[in-house]
Amino acid sequence: MIHDEPQTLLLVEDNAGDARLIRDALTTADSAQFTCVQVERLSDALARLAEEQFAVILLDLSLPDSQGFDTIKQVQASAPQVPIVVLTGLNDEELAIKAVQEGAQDYLVKGVEPLMLIRALRYAIERQRLRQELRASEERYRNLFENASDAILSFTPVGNITDVNHGLEVMLGWARDELIEQHYRKILTPASAVVMEARVRQALAGEPSPALRDIVELEAVRKDDSIVPIEIRDNILSDPQGQPAGVLVMARDISARRALERQRAEFLAMLTHDIKNPLTSLMGYTDYLLEDPGQRDATKREEVLPWIKSNAFTILSLVNNYLDLSRIEDKQLNLHKEPISVNDLLNRIARQYAGEARHRQITLELQLQKKPPWVEGDHLALERIFANLVYNALKFTPKQGKVTVSSAARHGEVVVTVADTGPGIPTEEIPILFGKYQRAAGARRKDGTGLGLFIVKTLVEAHHGRIEVESQLGSGTCFRIFLPLKAA
Repeated sequence: MIHDEPQTLLLVEDNAGDARLIRDALTTADSAQFTCVQVERLSDALARLAEEQFAVILLDLSLPDSQGFDTIKQVQASAPQVPIVVLTGLNDEELAIKAVQEGAQDYLVKGVEPLMLIRALRYAIERQRLRQELRASEERYRNLFENASDAILSFTPVGNITDVNHGLEVMLGWARDELIEQHYRKILTPASAVVMEARVRQALAGEPSPALRDIVELEAVRKDDSIVPIEIRDNILSDPQGQPAGVLVMARDISARRALERQRAEFLAMLTHDIKNPLTSLMGYTDYLLEDPGQRDATKREEVLPWIKSNAFTILSLVNNYLDLSRIEDKQLNLHKEPISVNDLLNRIARQYAGEARHRQITLELQLQKKPPWVEGDHLALERIFANLVYNALKFTPKQGKVTVSSAARHGEVVVTVADTGPGIPTEEIPILFGKYQRAAGARRKDGTGLGLFIVKTLVEAHHGRIEVESQLGSGTCFRIFLPLKAA
């Protein structure tokens, strides 16, 4: 690399004649390349290096206060970023190799031709620059390796682990020192080890196989012998000659995803079961009305139609919850907000569920604030929130019970309360009540997918609101929705 400005060279040489020859050689070769600063002792060199910047150091190994390769070590410790070129009177190949091994960039014998000297200095500077870039690149790689959220390990072609990152230590509980030089079978189940061995063997042999880098799911073994499902991506590592030198594997814990997949499978089974039951009842009641309709008087129809409507409500609630869940998980929950009268909305829902309440022999009562509170919200979303809560309250309240829906405005918020006289919820279940696919146990266990309250909470928070619940066994349950009051 050629510089427009002269670069400063530190010459550490105690022999005045040799120093003069170096300065003359620099001038003869190209006076624009380097300016020379000379010192005679190592201590003086270290002092100058602490105060000034130099492009290269031309170092004699025989000084009044230092001899041999220790001189290189002390200079390097003081200025590790500055390249060193050793200049001695000994033409010794073994000595030259040793000097380079100790950290010098080059080794020259005194009396070297000026052009050779300039070239050696320039090459030393460029090699040092490349070495620093390589060291910085290696440091960046090590930081990425260590701080990656995924677990990473590498192993030799025969399977002996050569390195692991902190992510793998955290995921499996093994310390790095416990895994280095161990075979990767130590951290894989037998079946997963067979899969890995086949992939690596085929890849190293160049045989057609599922390509490394393809994602594959395996099972790893933690230090406590528990099993963790993982997905991996792997790649062949090559040496400088392009020959396979090992394998790099990136692994990710998919326990949460597996759990969600199980939940979804259970959810679909529940949804199928819970829709099938009311749908079968609905079809049965419809067949009952269609059989010889001339003999079905109005009294009979009044007995059957509420059951049909009740089962239809159940199916509608299940389907709506499933559709809401799909929109939430696909991040397509688009709200179209507008001014909405909460009282008008609650009156509409009460009329919608009045027949259901009569059918279940439950009193549905409204206690609405006279001055109607308004909010800024999505009409359909708010209707889903309150309809879910009212329907749940009716579903869990026994005959002759009561469901009360109230509204009030206080402290800049609209508060809607849905209270029932049902069996209540155990205290230990309240923290998980709003989780996805969670269904109550015991007295409040009913058919359902366990999505209603999760959807309610999600929609409330999308309106910058919050939901609270109070309940205890045998004393009913009270849900409160808090929404920002719309300014006048």
